[in-house]
Parts: sequence; structure tokens; C-alpha cells
Amino acid sequence: MSEQIQYPSTSLTESAGTVLFHLPSRTICLLSQTKKPGYSELLLPKGRRNVDESRAAASLRETTEETTYKCSLLPVTLPSRQTLQEEDEDAGDKVRAHENCTESFYMQLRKIGREKDRAKIIWWFVAQVDEEDYEKKKVEGWDGVVKKGLSVEWLGYDDTIAELSYETDVDVVKAAIELVKGVDKVT
Repeated sequence: MSEQIQYPSTSLTESAGTVLFHLPSRTICLLSQTKKPGYSELLLPKGRRNVDESRAAASLRETTEETTYKCSLLPVTLPSRQTLQEEDEDAGDKVRAHENCTESFYMQLRKIGREKDRAKIIWWFVAQVDEEDYEKKKVEGWDGVVKKGLSVEWLGYDDTIAELSYETDVDVVKAAIELVKGVDKVT
């Protein structure tokens, strides 16, 4: 029998975020959050999903709110155990490659709270920055400051992996980079 873990809605937080790519420059958008002088963390944009909001919509809303960049989900070829609507119920539990897919590619489950009696689920999506918005900010010379203690940095793939503050975020980014390798151009 498989292990089961249950949480009532009062003990569950659901979040969504993105790995936000600028494909032409092969860079990823990170948040630099300063919590105290001399100490900052490099993080991926994410935040809580609202009631009745889809996970995908939450990921884009939170990314835009935190980075100020307009963005969209990037269709990738996604290996997944999910089935297509047209598959019959006997399709079997196997990995399939779904082309032009914008579903979540990664999920994290974090046990939180003092007693680790609550859960936070984070759904991760692959996104691309709106090219017009990216170029406009670049031309205007925007310094990346979103608000006091929070700024945006665009780093190359290897630098992103080396500089992220949390190893779990590194795993997410590595998986996202693998997915975008097959994407030749911004769609």
C-alpha cells in the first residue's frame, strides 16, 4: 500500500511560481531579497494561489507581481504521467511526452509550521518574459529594484544554478533548463 498524507484546508498552503526565461540571452530571472543588511537570498518568483484561481494563472500573476515583468507560459515537450482527455481509462500509468504543453513541470511539498504539521505545495511552471517589456525596461535603464529589499537579476543558466540560495530551487531550475533545450525560439 502506498503512503498517504492528508491535510485539511486549514493546514495547507498552495503556491505557484515560474522559472522565467529570456531565451535570446539564455538568462533566468531571479529575485534578490535582502532580509537584513549584508545578507540577501536569490530566489525564484512564486506566491500563494488565490481561491478559484488556476495554478497556471497564479504562477504568472505572482511572477509579474514580484518581478514587474509581463510573461507567458512557455510551451515545452513535457514528460508526464498525466493522460490526454481522448485517452481511454485503460491507458496505463506510464510516462508520456506531451508536446506544446504548459502544465506544471515540478511540484514541491514542504512541511511547515513549528510542529511540521502543515504543508505548503508549490507548483512550478516554465515561463518566458514578454520580449517587448524586457526590451523597454532595458532601454529605459531600469535598475531592477522592485521595492526596498527586493530586486530582479537576470543570470545565465550556469550562474543561476551556482548562485541560487536553496538547493531545492536548483533542482527546479535544472529540470526547467532541460525542458527549454528543445525550444529554439520565443513563441
